[in-house]
Amino acid sequence: MKLLTSAQMREVDRRTTTEIGIPGTTLMENAGIAVVQVLEEEFDKLDSFHIGVICGRGNNGGDGFVIARHLFLRGITPHVYVIGGADGITGDARVNLEIIRNYRDIPIAEVTASDDLESLRQDLQSFHLVVDALLGTGLNQPAEGLQADVIRAVNDSPATVVAVDLPSGLFADEYRPVETAVFADLTVTFTAPKPGLILGDAGVYTGDLYTVSIGTPDFLLDVPEHALNLLSADDVRGFFLPRKKDTHKGNFGHILVVGGGRGKTGAVKLAGLAALRSGAGLVTIAVPAALAAVAAGDVPELMVEALPGGDDGCFSPAAAGRILELLKTRDVLVIGPGLGCQPDSVALIRDLLPQLEVPVILDADALNCLAEDPELLKRIQVSAVLTPHPGEMARLVARRTGEVQENREMIAQDFARKYGHYLILKGHRTVAADPDGQVWINPTGNPGMATAGSGDVLSGILGAFCARINHQNPEAWALACNAAVYVHGLAGDLATEKLSEESVIARDIVRFICPAIRRIRES
Repeated sequence: MKLLTSAQMREVDRRTTTEIGIPGTTLMENAGIAVVQVLEEEFDKLDSFHIGVICGRGNNGGDGFVIARHLFLRGITPHVYVIGGADGITGDARVNLEIIRNYRDIPIAEVTASDDLESLRQDLQSFHLVVDALLGTGLNQPAEGLQADVIRAVNDSPATVVAVDLPSGLFADEYRPVETAVFADLTVTFTAPKPGLILGDAGVYTGDLYTVSIGTPDFLLDVPEHALNLLSADDVRGFFLPRKKDTHKGNFGHILVVGGGRGKTGAVKLAGLAALRSGAGLVTIAVPAALAAVAAGDVPELMVEALPGGDDGCFSPAAAGRILELLKTRDVLVIGPGLGCQPDSVALIRDLLPQLEVPVILDADALNCLAEDPELLKRIQVSAVLTPHPGEMARLVARRTGEVQENREMIAQDFARKYGHYLILKGHRTVAADPDGQVWINPTGNPGMATAGSGDVLSGILGAFCARINHQNPEAWALACNAAVYVHGLAGDLATEKLSEESVIARDIVRFICPAIRRIRES
């Protein structure tokens, strides 16, 4: 599903009118009807509700006027409040204001002064439902003055609040903490979600989010310049096709997972086990020779290879040659979980990556080693997927972690384009970016996944999914990356639902990979 900025949304609306021939008044009518239909679906006995509709003076307010009219046509008499007064309302919003005025029996109050505001505050205490149609996507500075006072009054109301397009006070194009914004229980947005509804802590303000069509055809949305997307189960379901009857383990890829220095052999085992649970046919984990016996225990399905290394349990640069030899019979390399960042590990990464002939998933310490010379990525001749958390991303781009967090989507997009590889920036609302500039926001996942080994599980899922695609097909790569991110987060959600945020460990995420895939197939 596309995420559209306010400017993109205005252009889509313009083209819907000029190229498709749907007038603005019809789009507004469709929007208002769609909101009322959602209200009917969500609330039993809506006709018994005492409802207030808070309208601004722009098109968001125009939507509110349409909503009021269609509630009235269903036998409900809403109370309409025009914040700032009717003077200055123009265009389609003015048309719909005049229509409800002509109905005569719809109460309309103009709120322009402190006395009007106090009357509104009192009325808000009696409503069962408040429709927030005050401020729309055009807001470019924090709400202030009368608008801010009205928002605070709505938040003080005991009523259920439904926001039209986005909660008043939020910004459409980005999430920015604000002092004054409506806390909605439900938001109905039109045509496509806006970034400000999805990113950061926007969910605190939006409540349940509905996206409804108002008449714009999909081909106006699905264009390359609309680069921001919201992942859903529908986007990745096609990855999980039934297996053929006459298949065998070789059809589902052999993954080599390299890492697991002293004290961290659990990292490669988690990645390997996650790969198996994600459908890999065969998985080999490769660790320094001194740790091979330790790595071989408790997961009999994993094969173990001993790589050149010292008695200290670290890799030696000579390990690169053995890894390349092993990769002659493997489909994907996952490298980094528990690898370590010693000078020999840095030398291993520097020597190995330009020689690879199979795709590679770069995770954890492989990224930290790479941070010394990110330009090495340009020498990789195969497809690569990088999976940094914000701190690792900061090291890769030589910026502060806070800067990365403030510009996650842009930094991920720029990095993937610059180096021509796939990048998955982990964290709240994990970002997946492809070399063509498309960016996907993942809605699954929760704070319970902030636990040691969670990233290793993702690298294993990625290895499994990337091992069984056509490596020459960019669309297949994007689908595999998106499917891995979505499954990883959903497995974490299911684990947290069964246990608790405090109790989830990485092995729980692995355990719920199977139910996550099943839910995607069946949803």
